[in-house]
Amino acid sequence: MHPIAVAAVAEVEAEWTAHLGKRRMDQFRDGLARLREITDPYLGP
Repeated sequence: MHPIAVAAVAEVEAEWTAHLGKRRMDQFRDGLARLREITDPYLGP
């Protein structure tokens, strides 16, 4: 990933974690990963 993109992602994640708290952010990430299982056509079997 491009360094500018990495920095932007880190900034957004830090802001969201500050708002939600670590536990809820972890739950959010887990939920997104689970949804990927049914939405990502490129995810292998």
